[in-house]
Amino acid sequence: MEATASQTNAVKVQEATISLALIQPSDYNPRKNFDEQSLTELADSISRQGILHAIGVRPIAGTDRYEIVYGERRYRASIIAGKDDIKATVYTDLSDDEAEQKAIAENLHRQDITTMEEAETLKAAIDSGRYDYATLATQIGKSEAYILTRIKLTNLIPEIARLIDTEEITVAVATEISRYGVDIQTDVYNSHLKDGVTGNNWRGMDASNVARLIEQNYTTDLSRYHFDKSTCASCPHNTRNLLLFCEDGCDGNCANTACLREKQTTYLLDKAFYGSELFPMAKFGQTEYDSNDMVAERLVNFGYDVEKIGNNSIPFPMWPMQPEQDCFNSDVEYSIAIKEYEQNKEKCKNDRATIENMAREGKASLFICIGRYDITLCYIPTDMGNFGDVDS
Repeated sequence: MEATASQTNAVKVQEATISLALIQPSDYNPRKNFDEQSLTELADSISRQGILHAIGVRPIAGTDRYEIVYGERRYRASIIAGKDDIKATVYTDLSDDEAEQKAIAENLHRQDITTMEEAETLKAAIDSGRYDYATLATQIGKSEAYILTRIKLTNLIPEIARLIDTEEITVAVATEISRYGVDIQTDVYNSHLKDGVTGNNWRGMDASNVARLIEQNYTTDLSRYHFDKSTCASCPHNTRNLLLFCEDGCDGNCANTACLREKQTTYLLDKAFYGSELFPMAKFGQTEYDSNDMVAERLVNFGYDVEKIGNNSIPFPMWPMQPEQDCFNSDVEYSIAIKEYEQNKEKCKNDRATIENMAREGKASLFICIGRYDITLCYIPTDMGNFGDVDS
């Protein structure tokens, strides 16, 4: 090994030419993936011009070997080019932490770094614990928002990540896709981004259109659901928190289908059991066109019967809403509304009592109806002709 020595910041440095056979990669290199075509192109360049920039290595204690600190791509390309040795900067007193820090810094300042390599390197820097977003932003001269966005790209499935480095989709499009889970990403790739997809190909679309299409096709409007959505407000799967296109005051859209389904199922089951307590004579039922099969299946597993209800069921009378005085322009209008409310309330009370009595006498069947979005009460008269006095 030919070497010249110097000292920088108390770390001993030697410039040397080292046999490739004595060098090995490290485990902490933030760069994990190496594109074969890119390596081949670099190998061709090395064959013609040699190594332009030395790699960084450090001695492995107790051996004559060296561990790569930075420059693994040049090392790999030199092997492909059939070289026997390589120019190296040897850091003789470099700790593990210092070696990892140098690897991160070297990768971030490379001119040929790809978007995904940068993302992985930034994530490694944050994960190392030596940086927070503010100090890393100062170190590399980028904003904290830039770092956050880049690190988010490491959530991409490999198939979509490759499309960034090959410039088949933009970073902005990839950023929108990275907000979602693996299931949605996989379907987006197979249906809209994969080679050979025609007619519904999203390549070439701008980020705003891709974001809208994902929200439209892969998320569910939370306003349809009546369960307690307080935890949904801060959930990362809520599109309100993905900075998409939800206006102020809306519930947002849910991108976590499994969680949404389980919350809805739990809510409907609780409401169904509560209805059963209020109306012990009522049976569970579901219609053909508006039903929740998961809730019905759970009820069956709990030992309950769930009957199929035809189209002749009638909604159980609902209590009228009490007027609010603030909604009226005068006390006279409010008084009239209150009077109508009391009349409707009395009629509803009588109608409900009539239906319950007929159910006790076997002249009507009460059902707790398992709907897709809600639990409702309905009834089916055994003799429709003799049931015309009840106006529901």
